Amino acid sequence: MKRLGILLVFTKLFSCLLLGRAWHRSIKTKILNKYKLRIKLKKIKINSYKKFTIENIYIKDVKANRVHLLKSLSCCINVKSFLVGRINFTFIEANGLEIIFFKKNNSTSNLTFSPKGKGKFKSRIISKGISIFGYLPGNINFNGIKISFNDDEFFMIPFLRIENGLLHNRVSSMYNDSAYKENMLKVSNFVNTSDDSLKNHYPVSIFKGHSKIEIQFIEIVLNKKEVDSQELQLDFNFTNATIESSFISDDKLENQCINGIINFKFNDGEIIVDESSIVNLNQIPFSFFIEIELSEIDFVSIGVLLDEIEVTKVLEAFPSFMFNSSIANYLIGSISFALSLKFQLNYALNYIFDIQVSHDLKLASSDCLIDFKYLNAPFIHNILEDEQVIKTIELNKNNINFSSLDGVSEILKSTIITTEDGNFFSHKGFDKKSIGFAIVSNIAHRKFVRGASTITMQVVRNLFLNHKKTILRKFEEVIITWSLEEIYCIPKLRLFEIYLNIIEFGPNIYGIAEASEFYFSKSVKNLTLVECLIISYIIPRPKFFLDALINQSPRLLKNLKLYIDNYSQEMLRKGLIKQTEIDDIPLVIAFSKHLGTINLE
Repeated sequence: MKRLGILLVFTKLFSCLLLGRAWHRSIKTKILNKYKLRIKLKKIKINSYKKFTIENIYIKDVKANRVHLLKSLSCCINVKSFLVGRINFTFIEANGLEIIFFKKNNSTSNLTFSPKGKGKFKSRIISKGISIFGYLPGNINFNGIKISFNDDEFFMIPFLRIENGLLHNRVSSMYNDSAYKENMLKVSNFVNTSDDSLKNHYPVSIFKGHSKIEIQFIEIVLNKKEVDSQELQLDFNFTNATIESSFISDDKLENQCINGIINFKFNDGEIIVDESSIVNLNQIPFSFFIEIELSEIDFVSIGVLLDEIEVTKVLEAFPSFMFNSSIANYLIGSISFALSLKFQLNYALNYIFDIQVSHDLKLASSDCLIDFKYLNAPFIHNILEDEQVIKTIELNKNNINFSSLDGVSEILKSTIITTEDGNFFSHKGFDKKSIGFAIVSNIAHRKFVRGASTITMQVVRNLFLNHKKTILRKFEEVIITWSLEEIYCIPKLRLFEIYLNIIEFGPNIYGIAEASEFYFSKSVKNLTLVECLIISYIIPRPKFFLDALINQSPRLLKNLKLYIDNYSQEMLRKGLIKQTEIDDIPLVIAFSKHLGTINLE
């Protein structure tokens, strides 16, 4: 790429000539075909025998759907290096750099994963990048950098300068334009070509969307193990970090520390972070490896290992839990786990996943703040919204809307188990297959699109937690789920009965009895196959289904028809229904009188 880039600049100088224009077009075509980069240079000025300026640079990364715009780029060349065939710069100045990331049209019919950047990596290019420190000068000046995401978010860097080994910069975002941070980064080794280490000490603030990370101290050391080695070692230490992110936690996380060592290897066709790499998260050590296999079919392998550790240390590393802040005081024992995932880059559903968890956990005392055994008896559950009780559910036979398992038809029970948690009666609260599929689905879409919640986990979320999708809330959900299944041994049938009576089906509609009456004016015993499938369809989307039904949403009609077709076939494969029952599913479905009918034809 470097050679073609030099040729592109050189041929632009002679583009006034017919032969020069043809040569320049040829170089641009080669870059487009090989690297999927469309490049335009408007004008090049020769300022002196060692300085040149390029004006109005346009670079579009076709594959990554990204555009780079640069008003001007001025460079000074080290003449002595140039005469012996090396290009080293003594000074670089760039003005008006803008990088724009455009949205891609996501298709839900296929799960695919496209790595950011140019697509497929080439190990020879990356190995050249190891020695990048030798090409950067001691003086760099960028004025006006803007990075835009999805047309609604951007970062501004008004200036970024390296002067005699010190980096000066200022960063802001559209969500906090007044919060400029002056950062001083000592990077003397960064510009020293005789030492391939990089050591930085500086406070920094990072904004993305409504998330914010402030790190008071950063130390990074990047070492090439030998002069011509294809191996790198990265030592890092982030101390006193404050994290505000609705993805991680509802609360501000303070005094977070993360450090570790990452070992990179670059072989022909492979990029490896080897298994000796380790990251300490608040003093919890995780070993991991990453391997990228570059061939006709590209694969990524990832592994994470937590060696045996006392559970109290794990729990103390996280903020207080919202439900039981003293849970760490009642669990003793050790825990370890190993996770491995291998998937195809351009088709994430081609994957292999495994997770193994070992432990000897138990309760240190029976004097817990709450004894979950109460779930085996009748109890009252309050539905909260904005910390206010909006509904009370009595889980006992005196409640006319309570549905005991004996009063629920087998077809409804089979439908909900199939659609929500097919392995409910065989797992112990967690379904390995669902976890693997959720991970690759989220990787494929580069965002959270699918969870791996079992019925037990949904019971925990509805009884004790909330529905916010944060990492720490999920962690607490896992702890309580494990407690219900393995410490208190709440029977599966009882968990399922609770689930059927507390799950939400719409505005102020909770439990299958209320849902059956509201949507079909029927008891739970009399629901047909298609009505059972519709009831199960509502469960993941209770707040949206009713409005979509009333408005006869085309999207609802399409998705519901697909859902009924897919899961009826799944139930047929499991021997839960017969083909004649599928053949009898109507295309015009009648709801209660106040809801009317829908036509899925």
